[in-house]
Amino acid sequence: MEHAAFDQGLAQQLADHLEAPCYSLSELKAESLYNAVVGEMSKPVKK
Repeated sequence: MEHAAFDQGLAQQLADHLEAPCYSLSELKAESLYNAVVGEMSKPVKK
């Protein structure tokens, strides 16, 4: 993740390369973070 003020797209590029999610700081508040983790854990495991 990158802070919005310094966003150069690097976090998204890394996440894309790793086939991983990329979240903004605003998405990582307690309830949003919990929902993101639950959502990621419910996805099938890639091999």
